[in-house]
Amino acid sequence: EKFVFLYAGNMGYPNDIETIVKCADRLRDNANIHFIFLGTGVKERALRKSIEEMKLTNVTLLTPKPRGEQIIFLNACDVALVSLVAKMCGVSMPSRTYNILAAGKPMLALTDDESELAMVIDEDGVGWHVPPGNSDRLIAAINEIYEKRGVLEEYGQRARGSALEKYSLAVASRKYIDALTL
Repeated sequence: EKFVFLYAGNMGYPNDIETIVKCADRLRDNANIHFIFLGTGVKERALRKSIEEMKLTNVTLLTPKPRGEQIIFLNACDVALVSLVAKMCGVSMPSRTYNILAAGKPMLALTDDESELAMVIDEDGVGWHVPPGNSDRLIAAINEIYEKRGVLEEYGQRARGSALEKYSLAVASRKYIDALTL
């Protein structure tokens, strides 16, 4: 019965996990919103410690799952979370973005406005993005998404369409062949 935001994947230095935790803390009294973290990485220990110390009952931390189960856990959420720390433009494009698109899930990203991730979200109309480190904007986005949750199916359909039309193996292969034969 919860509205679930899922962060699934690596919890590394380039990922802004901290802002999501601050947001979860500030939303702890909203019984409708729940955060799930699924994965591992250098920030996992700090995340686990924060959840325990802050007594965050609106956050669940799960151990990594096999890639073959990805469709199951991605479909267990309402909105997928993708996060990058500031100044990652041109440095990192989280591969989980394409998995989320393929699963037909809308996404909420913490990323710089100029990033490739923000560009994909905006061009394909598959979600929302806020600046990394800005828990106020993240909370506002979460509340807006929850209030307008009726549009999530439309966002999900666009996400799936984007995966098939722009990022599938067949499309990527064709683009490589075209580039090599110029």
